[in-house]
Amino acid sequence: MRPWDLNALVLTHVNRFFQAARRVTPGLEGKELASLLTMGGNLLWAHSAFADVPEEQERSMAVAGAAAGLFADRLDTGDAKRRLVAEQALDELERDLLRGLDPLLERLCAELADAGLAEGSPATVDRFVWDRLFRGYPWLAGQLELEAAIRERLAN
Repeated sequence: MRPWDLNALVLTHVNRFFQAARRVTPGLEGKELASLLTMGGNLLWAHSAFADVPEEQERSMAVAGAAAGLFADRLDTGDAKRRLVAEQALDELERDLLRGLDPLLERLCAELADAGLAEGSPATVDRFVWDRLFRGYPWLAGQLELEAAIRERLAN
């Protein structure tokens, strides 16, 4: 798969996932908001290894992500404040993912080659990339179904 094609695919998936997460956020309360912060923190921590940023910023991302994941359910603030924090965390996570796109694309290219999918069918490559980025969320889903999956995962 050509890097530009993979880039377009990753951008499409990132946009789709974060759009769904943002649409879910206004209806969340209490535990679900804490779960969203935890999910965002865990994704930020995991992504810190791929971010194309100075080493100090990479460490900060890892620590901030781990702390958000660990302490999200202990926040003693109202839902409105949590919602704002969750929305800001989603924005920051999306920005960090996009800033670290080159190393992420290099890794995905290598993984596709290792899996023998470098020249795979578009649908197979599409699913492989989705699963690498957003494992556990439905690949072949409409926007409402993806939003429901996010809500369900946050509720558990």
